[in-house]
Parts: sequence; structure tokens; C-alpha cells
Amino acid sequence: MSELDPTRPQRLLTPDNFPTPRMALRNGLTLEHVAWFSEAQADAANIAARNLDIALASTPETQWAEVFADVYDQLVEWRYQLALTQSTASSGGSNPERFRTPITDETPNIDPVGSSVGFWHKGYEWNEALGRYAGGEETPASRLVAEVGEWVTARFDEEGNPGGILQNRVRLPDGRQINGTSILRKEAAHEQNRIGIERAKASGVDTSRFDVRGDFIYVKTATEADRAIIERALYDYLAQLESVHRRGEPISERSWRNATYLRYQSPKIKKGSDAVGRVYLMTLASRWFQQPLPPLADAVDWKAYVESQSRFVDGIAV
Repeated sequence: MSELDPTRPQRLLTPDNFPTPRMALRNGLTLEHVAWFSEAQADAANIAARNLDIALASTPETQWAEVFADVYDQLVEWRYQLALTQSTASSGGSNPERFRTPITDETPNIDPVGSSVGFWHKGYEWNEALGRYAGGEETPASRLVAEVGEWVTARFDEEGNPGGILQNRVRLPDGRQINGTSILRKEAAHEQNRIGIERAKASGVDTSRFDVRGDFIYVKTATEADRAIIERALYDYLAQLESVHRRGEPISERSWRNATYLRYQSPKIKKGSDAVGRVYLMTLASRWFQQPLPPLADAVDWKAYVESQSRFVDGIAV
């Protein structure tokens, strides 16, 4: 089969390719408040797709991995600029610097999940007796966070793990295995909570309303070194998939799922990696797949954080 033209136009992405995730529907935010973000993501993806086309057409194959890395960094900058210019609750404009602040070993991302996480509700309040935020009305985000907690509990049970730590092991395309996200519960989660409060106090933060009595479940990002290895392996893998595409061969569903898993196992920035990941992956989809493009499942980022790689690659619809 003849080689594909590397300069062919991308299939244009539309807001329909970026349905609103449940996590965006929290507190008092509704679809009306956040609908604009789907269009912003589509615009960013189409610009990224054109940049990717041009860069790959003018770059030797040995440097394609760097091209894929550069496009991702461009999208991180896009998300930061969006937070700067859109000073709304739905864009994160209240603290835009977090959209370009790296995740480090001293400041990992530690996301609480489970039904006891109260601050995703609409109208939640601090409950002194409970020692945590509670009350208010359920939102799509609060229901999703509770559901993720159920996924975590089910996985501990399925793997026969009665303890408090579940470590994701990420198999790279070359066969190496690297530590990815970890999931903490029970005493391990309480210890992580104590560490977080101590760090906050040392930074001068008022911790009087930090949750200390919750049934904690945390999802914690991997170390800087491990995330860097996973990310580098991802870009090398994407270069391999581009070679498959250039030969006119289809990208397999398993390959696409594996790339998705690697992307979400190697976040770089404190805030915004979920949206940047969606835009990045749909940019690639617009290059490699025929219509209809493979949609990213709702909560694909959470699934990648808490599911094993084999379950994600074999079982998730993305």
C-alpha cells in the first residue's frame, strides 16, 4: 500500500468531540456555565493538529518523538493562557498559575475520592461535628467522585488486597515496568493526610477546616522520575504509531487505549492535565482515525488513574 501523504488536512474536530465531563458540573456550575469550554477545546485541538501536520512533515522520523512532546507542551501553554483570560470558576481563572506549576515529589497531586468528599456538592458547608465538609445537594461531580471510590474499593477486593496501598505498575511498550499512580486508603491515607496538613501549615495556610476525620481514599501521582520515564516512552510510542499510520496500516484499538493510559499516568502540571490530555488525544485521533473518531469515555482520566493497565486496555471503551 502506498505511503499516506503526511501533509493531508486533518479531520476537523467540533465541540461534539468534547462532551462536558461530569467533574466540570460541580458546586453551582451547570452545562450553561461550562458549554463554552467544548468549543475552546475543539479550537485548540484543530490548531494543534495543523501544527502537528506541519512539524511532522518537516522533521526527520528520528525526531518525531520530540514533535509529539512539543505539541503537548503547546497545549499546556494553551490551558494556562485560557485560565488567564477566562476569569470564571469553570476555567480555573481564580488561580491560573497552577496551570503551569509542575507536579513535584514535594508537591504531588493527591486527589480525594469516595462518598465522604463533601466539597463537590452544591451548597456544602463545614461541619464542625463531623470535622469535614458536608451537606448540600449532590452534583454530577460529587456522584462521580463517590463512584470512583467504589471502583477503588472493588479493585482492592478483586486483587485480594486488604491493606492500604495499591500501586499501579505501568508496562511500557519496550517491556519495562514503572510505578505509576498509587491509591491510598486506611492508615496510609490518614498518614498522607497528616503530611498534607503539615506542609500546608508550614506554608502559612489556615488548616482549621482541613478534613481530619474522613474515610480517606487518595489517588497520588507517581514520582517525577517515574512520570518522566512514562512520558518519554509515550512519545516514542506515538512516533511508532505514526510510522504505522504512514504505511497505511490501521492503528489498533489496543494501541490507542495503551497510549491513552500512558498519557494519563504521566501528568506534568498541578491543574488542567485532564483537559490537556483530552485535547491532545483527540488531536491524535483526528490524524489517525476515520470518522467517526473514537470518543474518550466520560471520566477516562479517573479510569486511567485507578484501573490496572490491563483492565483499562482490555475493557474500557475509549
